[in-house]
Amino acid sequence: MKKILFAVVVLFTVTSAAAQKVYSAQDVITNPNAIWFGIDFSKCKFIGNPQIGDRGYKSPQLVVKYSFGDWNSIPLAESGKYDIRGTFDKDYIVNDISAVTALNKEYNPDELIDFSGNYSIDKESIPDLVARYKNSLATEGIGIVYIVETYDHIKELATYYAVIFDIASKRVLFCEKVTGKPGGANLKTFWAGAFRDALDNTKSIYKKWKKGSK
Repeated sequence: MKKILFAVVVLFTVTSAAAQKVYSAQDVITNPNAIWFGIDFSKCKFIGNPQIGDRGYKSPQLVVKYSFGDWNSIPLAESGKYDIRGTFDKDYIVNDISAVTALNKEYNPDELIDFSGNYSIDKESIPDLVARYKNSLATEGIGIVYIVETYDHIKELATYYAVIFDIASKRVLFCEKVTGKPGGANLKTFWAGAFRDALDNTKSIYKKWKKGSK
C-alpha cells in the first residue's frame, strides 16, 4: 500500500536530482494538487469536564490510543462529506498522514484535560510544529494540515489552525485559526463533525487569502 501511495505522490511532485522543488505562496494558488497530512493533536487540550452525557469518554488514555486515530480516519473514509479538496480548491489530494499519526501517538494523556479555559497555541509557534513532520512519503509539494488547539466541551467548539506549507522546506505559506461546531451521537462523530464544520468555515477564509495573494 505504501508503494502505491508513493507512486501516486510522484505523479504530481517534481523530483529533481539536484534539489527538491520549494513551493511558494503563489504555487499554492496555481498548483492543482496537494498532500493532506491530517489532523495534528500533538499540542491540543480538551477544555472542561470530559464526561458530558453520551459524548463522554472513559479516559484520556483511550482518547489518545483510539480517538485521535478515528478522527483522522473518518475524513479519509468519508471524503465526500469532508471536502478537503474543495475547501482548498484542488483537483487532487493525496493522503499521507503518517508523520502526524506518529506525533499523535506520542501525546501524554495526562496533559489532555485543561480546566482553566485559558489554553491557546501561539501562532508564532506554528512553523516549529510543522518542522516536526518527518518520514512522510512525500518529500516535496504542498502540504495541508489542521493543528488542533482545543476541543472545548463547555462551549462545544473546536479550534484549529489551518496550515498550508512547503513540504521540502517546512515553510508555512498559509496559517489561519478556524473554529468548528461539533455534532454527532457519540464522542467520535461529535468531534468529527467539528472538523467538517471547520472545513466549511475555512473555505471563505481561503478564498479571501487567494484573492489577496494574486
